[in-house]
Amino acid sequence: MTNKDVISAKAAFQSLPSATIDKALIDRSLDGAVDYNISSLKQIELITADLYIELITSPDFKEGGLAISYPRETYKSLAIQIYTKYEDEKLTNLVSPQGGIKAINLW
Repeated sequence: MTNKDVISAKAAFQSLPSATIDKALIDRSLDGAVDYNISSLKQIELITADLYIELITSPDFKEGGLAISYPRETYKSLAIQIYTKYEDEKLTNLVSPQGGIKAINLW
């Protein structure tokens, strides 16, 4: 199982384009084609938090009988927990002093 497979296996990320996951891997300097091992856990978890933020900022989708909406507060909470665990700098971009979400420059 590759690093990308580990991330893609999460049900929450099934609707994300493969390129979005690839970009998250590159941004965290993790090779998605390399076999997963426990030494990559920190990077995998931080990429997971980054992708939760991607979902938070994604619009809901509805077409015919298909509807996709995201539990944004849950994803925000999970991302905050991960960023806090690793004291990641993206935490300051996510939480404002009032506890709200700030604009995030993804590119």
